[in-house]
Amino acid sequence: MPPRSYRWSAANRMQSMADAGKAAGRVYLETVLAGRTSPPPFASLLGMRLTGVGDGTAQFEMPVTTELYNPNDVVHGGAITSLLDSAMGLAVLSTLREGESFTTAELNVNFLRAVTAERGPLSCSGRVLHRGRQMVVAEADCHDAGRQLVARASSTNLILVRRSPAAGADAR
Repeated sequence: MPPRSYRWSAANRMQSMADAGKAAGRVYLETVLAGRTSPPPFASLLGMRLTGVGDGTAQFEMPVTTELYNPNDVVHGGAITSLLDSAMGLAVLSTLREGESFTTAELNVNFLRAVTAERGPLSCSGRVLHRGRQMVVAEADCHDAGRQLVARASSTNLILVRRSPAAGADAR
């Protein structure tokens, strides 16, 4: 296996995260999709690529390589879970207003078929099923290159509101 090297800038990553909290989710995701904001290093490590964003939806692709294999010579479930979680997470993010963020409270994955390099790349579509004031329910489907469903996931997400420090709170 040939060696790989990865580079990213912590400063760019921190700016990217700061920008995510300042803009509405969909606006931020459009900048990522257009290449004006760097994706998180984690996505780059797995080769995940955001390919589409809508209101309450997000699409990803991920190449399937032997580097993602587990000891049974199939793609590790954690890699597929990361793809599903990212699609659901960005679908949720696309619904957030300025000053909101979220966290995943529950994640469920059903693996339906083993995935090998011959079945790749994988495509994944995430969508919001319900968005309330404090909770969002999302789901995602992952397909191989032959459009066979290989995994399905659902998540429950909590909406967090970023609060600015109270006036004078720093003067203690």
